[in-house]
Amino acid sequence: MQKEINSKIEEKVKKIEELATNNEVRKAIAEYEKLLDEYPDYEDGYLRLVDLLIIQDEEDETEDIEKAIEYLDKLLSFTENKEVVQYKKCKILFSSGMIGRAEKETSKLVAKYPNNPNYYKLYADILARMRKFERAIHYYEKALAKGYELKAEIYSQLANIYYTLEDYDKAISYFNEVIKFQPDNPINYYHLALAYEKKGDLEKVVECADKALEKRKDNTEMLELKAKALIDMKKYDEAIYVLRKWRDADPDSATDSYLMEADIYRKQRLYNRALETYDKILKTYTSPFVLEEKAEILSLMGRNEEALKILEHAYNYNSSSIVLLKKLINLYMNSKKYDQALKFLNGIGYSHREDPEILYKKVHILTKLHRLEEALEILEKIQHDYEDDASYWFMRGFILNALKRTEEAQKCIDKGLSIEETKPKLWYYKALFYASMRDKEQTIENLRMAFSVAPYLKKEAKEEELFDFLRKDKEFQELF
Repeated sequence: MQKEINSKIEEKVKKIEELATNNEVRKAIAEYEKLLDEYPDYEDGYLRLVDLLIIQDEEDETEDIEKAIEYLDKLLSFTENKEVVQYKKCKILFSSGMIGRAEKETSKLVAKYPNNPNYYKLYADILARMRKFERAIHYYEKALAKGYELKAEIYSQLANIYYTLEDYDKAISYFNEVIKFQPDNPINYYHLALAYEKKGDLEKVVECADKALEKRKDNTEMLELKAKALIDMKKYDEAIYVLRKWRDADPDSATDSYLMEADIYRKQRLYNRALETYDKILKTYTSPFVLEEKAEILSLMGRNEEALKILEHAYNYNSSSIVLLKKLINLYMNSKKYDQALKFLNGIGYSHREDPEILYKKVHILTKLHRLEEALEILEKIQHDYEDDASYWFMRGFILNALKRTEEAQKCIDKGLSIEETKPKLWYYKALFYASMRDKEQTIENLRMAFSVAPYLKKEAKEEELFDFLRKDKEFQELF
């Protein structure tokens, strides 16, 4: 009788598997469910049905995983081979992202069967996914102690955990252990190189890259990593050679590699070469970022007119960028194109036009244009945003003083100093304040204080009109 039943089951299973082979998985699942209704003790049927449900879940992301777990629970209710079924259930829970349930079920498995290294490994993987790293390390070590055979898997996991924990020495140690088992896998050298990079050992980064490139010359990740390390080491000629190799291996990397090459030329002050490199990118890809970089190089070369046109072009492409907007305004200011700057600001979108930082920049422009009443009106509008900013109070004091509202001006100056007495820009603003009153002694004293901690302010002072009354003064000239 049992032979007859087994024969019928085998015949039905054969037909069902033909459906599965022909990619009719959903039909195969339905037939297995009918088979189990007829033969509820057929254990292999449950296991195969679970496998098909997992396949189908990957296909259409339905609720098949939950059904698979239900069938495993049915099987667990009567099978004598509970250990294997429970392990399968734990793996499915983990792989399907049900981490909380996986942790709970696997902890039971480990407790009940304490000598199986596979269970410790799975439990450690789950804990690692939950970012319970200290416990994960403990169970990985348990798995090794119990004789887990695929040691490289555990060493790799431990290396990644220590990397995440920023213990780069231990991470490096474990990555090296992985390489002993898998010396021909370039990805291991890549991970090792990343750990050395975090540690700041650039020579080792290059060494790892070279070993990986011996295995595969067109390894784009390692070419990029090697180029970055060489740039940081200031080995620019070698870096450019590697960047070109990277482009040859992966034409899609052209933009990134050209940007890095242009940055090298910028560091070397080879500005014309940098411009040529940016133009290579812009021939095929109009990027606001690349336009910004090109504009900055032009500005460094003193070609502000060209830089302005480029930045305006970039802003047309990315008018939502507040950072780009600020750069453009600063360049207008540095070029002393105050009328043009004001016209531009009046034409931008409302949200940016009303941004407190943009309004503050507008104050500076209006001040340069001697439209002080308008500047003061804006300062009053944004006071709540700059209440604790000492520079704001110095600017306000400067404008009030220029408007002959001396008493109010002095209160603002005092307010600024009470907030931050040692900020160099504040001493500079105070110098401007006294310059507007043509007080030579106080102007020079405050400039001396400003320059002593911020020499870069000398350039600004050389171009400031308020100091013109002191240009021929010997004491003033000695400050520079």
